[in-house]
Amino acid sequence: MKRVVSLCAGLLLAGCAIHKPKVKLPEEPPLAAVARTADFEGYPLRRVGLLPFLGADLDIPRAKELQRVFAMELSERADYEVVALDELDLEAVDASDPLRRGYYRPTTIIELARRYRLDGLLVGTVTEQRTYTPQRLCLQLELVVAETGQAIWNATISLDSGSERVKRSIDVWCTNLRSEGVAPESSELVLLSPARFAHFAAYEVARVL
Repeated sequence: MKRVVSLCAGLLLAGCAIHKPKVKLPEEPPLAAVARTADFEGYPLRRVGLLPFLGADLDIPRAKELQRVFAMELSERADYEVVALDELDLEAVDASDPLRRGYYRPTTIIELARRYRLDGLLVGTVTEQRTYTPQRLCLQLELVVAETGQAIWNATISLDSGSERVKRSIDVWCTNLRSEGVAPESSELVLLSPARFAHFAAYEVARVL
């Protein structure tokens, strides 16, 4: 009987050790740079659309993946609702295919905002990407308000997986995800996977909202 009790106690302690919450690490300084206009606070933002990403050599699956992870990360930190818009939403107002043209006309942005009752639109552009090791991803994200069609917020980020600073930030991100009970995240996987590297970029940009 004593052996059974001892065994149960041991299993209980082991279970507690497994489920004991891990301590989160302090975040590294943000890797994204941000700029806001002087009148940024004067624009009320309740619903903001996130457009498909544009950029040289950016295919549609990659653009969708970027939009998905940015919508996820921005939604967690933004004070407004983030609404992801797809190609069908764009076709309703712009027949000239901005994904192939490489930019959005101001009239397109204003019409999308009106049609979907948005206060602004987030426009992302990839300026450089390398999806093999060492990975590289450079992009910018602009917040354009519907009222004027002008950008009032801009974030830029340039990530190189060979940078020691980037590696440290990825280690912290992965450790903290594990401490939150999220599926185990590996720094090595992030450095090798374009999808996970893009998700890390979205996290870093969301930090400077």
